[in-house]
Amino acid sequence: MRDFLDIGDLPEDSLGHVFVDTFETKAMFMALDNLMASPRTASNGRGVAVLGPPRCGKTLLVKEYLRRCLRGDASDRGDLAVTRRPLKYLYVQLPPGTRLNTIPSHTLMALGHPAPTAGKHDTTQTADVISMIVDGGYELVIFDEVHHLTSSMTKSVRENGSHWLTHILDQTRCPMALIGYSRFGRILQENPFLGGRLVPATPLEPYRRSDPQRFATFRIILQDLERGLKMDAPSKLYAVDTAACLLVSCGGRIGLLENLLTEARQLARNRKHSCLTRDVLAEAVESMRLSWSNLRFNPFRVEDLAAAVEKHGECFALAEDGPR
Repeated sequence: MRDFLDIGDLPEDSLGHVFVDTFETKAMFMALDNLMASPRTASNGRGVAVLGPPRCGKTLLVKEYLRRCLRGDASDRGDLAVTRRPLKYLYVQLPPGTRLNTIPSHTLMALGHPAPTAGKHDTTQTADVISMIVDGGYELVIFDEVHHLTSSMTKSVRENGSHWLTHILDQTRCPMALIGYSRFGRILQENPFLGGRLVPATPLEPYRRSDPQRFATFRIILQDLERGLKMDAPSKLYAVDTAACLLVSCGGRIGLLENLLTEARQLARNRKHSCLTRDVLAEAVESMRLSWSNLRFNPFRVEDLAAAVEKHGECFALAEDGPR
């Protein structure tokens, strides 16, 4: 099984190697630091929810935190005396259609249990999860795609799912990171037993051109990503007009921005361009629109971006999978 943190098979010039510190990422790193520093007392396990819309970099952020722990790197905390060290973690990705009676088996599968589906989910399987986490010396359990617990489920079933997570927290005393779409916050609101165990963390949000501070941060991100592209000549992606078009094109989502820039770089190389021109970026957006069907116009092919945004909206809505 591939390691959660492994990026060794990515090309050297892949934007997957680029991570840009922002106010939002630093705040989430601080929440994770606070989680790891919380006392592990009986029946008082703690967790943190890393929530936000699709492709906002939630999982990437947790991966980067763990990599910094591996390096002992706490430079994002400034002059504060924060110690980070390698953590033994368990990563569990919950597939679509996950139910209360399948969470334990998915967790056992990630733990390497020889018979993860054997026994009843609420007794044998749950007991095995607890013992394997405790005996394995895990220091952080990560449940990714937790929003799948909200799909087609009654309120009582959702509550039982969150009670199971709370039970694991209490019995293992192992910190837990819950990664998922914003709608998972509904479970936390419905169940104070789980919500009350979480270290405060502000959900991630897409960048907006209408917010001057966040638009300025987006331009800084573009500077770092451009360096990561390793083109022969500067593309000046951070220029106000270009940055505005890019932000609208990707809906302010960094994951989609990386895909767009990677596509544009390949187009530029095919045409033997030394940088990303506006025409290349327009063509890349048009290509990506095949899968971003709700991007209603190409920002690089309108004369008045402000007027187009006023007519169609600043950011397209990338629908979250499953019913809300």
